[in-house]
Amino acid sequence: MKHWLSSSVLVVIACAPASELAAQNLVANGGFEEVAEDGGPAAWSFEGGGRMAMGAGGLVPTARSGRAALALASNFELADFFGYSDPFELGDANELLVTCYYHTRRTPRVTIALATSHGPAPERLWEQPPVQLEFRPLPAAKPWRLMSCHFPVSPAAHYGMLLFRVGGKGVLTVDDVAVVAYPNRLEAEMLLPGLVVGLPNKRIAQARVHNAGKFQIDGIAELVATAEKSHTVTQSVPFNLAPNAETVLDIAYPFDVKQRHTATLTFFDSKRLRVFEQIVFEAPSLVEVHPIVPAFRSSVLSTMPTDTYRALCRINAAQPIAEQIKLTAVLRDTSGDGLEVGVSITEGADCRERELRAPTGSLRPGKYELVVTARARRGRLLAARAPLWVLESRRWEIGYDQYGVLRISGRPMFPIGVLGIESAKILKRLAEAGFNCVFAPGDAIRLDFLDEAHLRGIKVVVVLQPSTSMRTGASLRRLAAHPALLGWYVVEAPGHPSASPAVGAELRARFASLDPYHPVIGPPAGPPYALQHDSGADVLLTESRPIIYWPLTTLAEQLDLARRPVWGLKPVWAAVQTDGLAWRIGQGLSKSGEGRPPTPEELRCMVYLAIVHGARGMVYSAYHIPSRRGAPELLLPRDCPELWRAVVRTNEELRDLTPALLAPKGPRGLEAEPAGVHAALIGDGGEQALIAVNPTPETLTARIRLPFAPPQPVQPYFAGDAQPDVEDRTLSQTLPPHAVRVFRVPEHGEPASVPGPPGEPER
Repeated sequence: MKHWLSSSVLVVIACAPASELAAQNLVANGGFEEVAEDGGPAAWSFEGGGRMAMGAGGLVPTARSGRAALALASNFELADFFGYSDPFELGDANELLVTCYYHTRRTPRVTIALATSHGPAPERLWEQPPVQLEFRPLPAAKPWRLMSCHFPVSPAAHYGMLLFRVGGKGVLTVDDVAVVAYPNRLEAEMLLPGLVVGLPNKRIAQARVHNAGKFQIDGIAELVATAEKSHTVTQSVPFNLAPNAETVLDIAYPFDVKQRHTATLTFFDSKRLRVFEQIVFEAPSLVEVHPIVPAFRSSVLSTMPTDTYRALCRINAAQPIAEQIKLTAVLRDTSGDGLEVGVSITEGADCRERELRAPTGSLRPGKYELVVTARARRGRLLAARAPLWVLESRRWEIGYDQYGVLRISGRPMFPIGVLGIESAKILKRLAEAGFNCVFAPGDAIRLDFLDEAHLRGIKVVVVLQPSTSMRTGASLRRLAAHPALLGWYVVEAPGHPSASPAVGAELRARFASLDPYHPVIGPPAGPPYALQHDSGADVLLTESRPIIYWPLTTLAEQLDLARRPVWGLKPVWAAVQTDGLAWRIGQGLSKSGEGRPPTPEELRCMVYLAIVHGARGMVYSAYHIPSRRGAPELLLPRDCPELWRAVVRTNEELRDLTPALLAPKGPRGLEAEPAGVHAALIGDGGEQALIAVNPTPETLTARIRLPFAPPQPVQPYFAGDAQPDVEDRTLSQTLPPHAVRVFRVPEHGEPASVPGPPGEPER
């Protein structure tokens, strides 16, 4: 059903001239110049109007180009209104580049999304369960703003629909929408995001650009930098690239060094008819402070005491500028008592990083603030601030230390959990299978569920979304006071139809305020949500379902992406697939073919791959999925008995490895050949565990370089595995497809340090 804006609608019966991009555009009528018989835009439909009048959509004359644009209006706060394209064939595309121009009026919550389906082509939105449904947030924009984003495409998807979703109160206007297959001719990578090269306002953005096509590219790189409630700066630089050539572009622009800001770097052709690529990044202010100890919300718990408050100060400037900066710091009581504590500052090997330390042992409960003042030769520049809370003692306290290890009233725990548990009756079986935590939906959870979980030694993460989290503060505090509660998982996925990035961030902040003694878990901090979606999440949970169309290494890539933006200062957990498309989307997909779950070997491979890449917790994606919309019910022990037995065996192995998994150092990546092998050491002290993983479907002979010569022979960790060959500090072992091998490695002395992901601080 289609619903149109009743006034100010212009019916246009003319077509704009086709641009260079139009010939490649997968979406029909992206310029909204063609008009359907009912007066709306041809090849576009709407969902969410009806009697509830959640929103309205139609054509308006305020176009960026041509004679009409698409406008979507939302009438009230809880509205969820969609404008969506006709389905388009995806062909062989494995990634799409989506671009459009848009602006907003008032304050709607706006997202753009790609919904894909297996086939046949759907006639209406939600007619079929989507293979994928991925959302990207659109920040408020006045006037017209160019938006560009990438969507991966599953090989299981045959058709796509582009969606614009609007909620809250406000209007979204869109024009010049394009969807093209990617990779594009031009590839770009941000190297230096807003580096300060001169005071008080000289910055550069540096990007590496590569022409992957067969023809020369004459283009323009345009940078637009904007700070909230501040001015916008635009700078353009022309570039020319021969086929297969690469260059580094430095774009100088003026922006106050005191201001953190968001910027977009867009690469056009010379006539600005085509968008090759767009990078969105956040440029830090000159000086920024990030607490390290205590790590959990910078809060001192009675069961996780610390005598020293530690923070990392980073100077976002070229070295000659950084050398001029002098820092002073003080820890100040903000409750009004005026107490101030001196702070020591230690400069690292790089003058752009300083470590700050302040004694905390004598501080009484309350709120404090670390104030860092930066001065150059011409006087004071700016002050950066970071919080510290000293909390009252409480019986049940849960947090994590500076190494990302979860602590339950001070005792370490490696979480082994499962999503979607609604019934207390199955908690006994899950405890016997080695699970120590479950994720339960907040709209169904009751105190008797928590009582049963506590009896079985299982911790509970309460899953809350905007549509299911309207409990009162009193009821939330009752849940928070229960000894079985582990934390809150707020907004199940960044692009869930009932959520938005802004709502998710709001809810996470709310729960952090209501319950300072339990972590708030959220989606990963990596792109495209880094700027809009990470606020308030204490623990990041990555989720991937690579079976059967994606490589298993997708899971590792997501973990690496999640860790980089937070510098490794927040723990990252991994959700590992235990279901298949046959239960997720149905559509008659074979449970042993396209819709199958992982094999036992694939499951174990994903679990250990996650450990090698730094996961501090493991969560399985499904134990039970109710039947819905043509998709059958899944009960893992009944429908996939071999997989269930593999889950139980793997949980037993994780319990055996618990001392190594809880070691402060975390995994140290090792040099391994061939490139398909992933390897790391875990554990501290006299014995460590070496994990070698082959995530490929081929047999590989792994050669892994040890950081020290073991004083005794290296032994298999689990019975039945073959003895490895070790010669000249190189361990060799044949790994069948999707195989995992774990070895006991006696240690003599300290192992050589191995750097973590880029940007992770030394600890």
